[in-house]
Amino acid sequence: MGAYSFFAAYAVAPAFGWHLDSATIAAVFSELPAAAKFGIKFAVALPFSYHSWNGVRHLLWDTGRALDIKDVYRTGYVVLGLTAVSTICLAML
Repeated sequence: MGAYSFFAAYAVAPAFGWHLDSATIAAVFSELPAAAKFGIKFAVALPFSYHSWNGVRHLLWDTGRALDIKDVYRTGYVVLGLTAVSTICLAML
């Protein structure tokens, strides 16, 4: 909900005279402590990574592979592992 609210505010900011342009956002973000930057990037990267990897999992299922219950659980754990690794990697960029 927070992301939708921010993007809506970003879209209407010029009409209300708010300073939510990209340069201002980048300047504010660059002044944050490293832990806060990591936390924000982690919060954005986590759902992106999970949905991307789980989409690949569903594409695998669409081909008719890994549909028995053992493979469903196995691919679920693989998705969780890949999500953890890729989220941390993306947050460290």
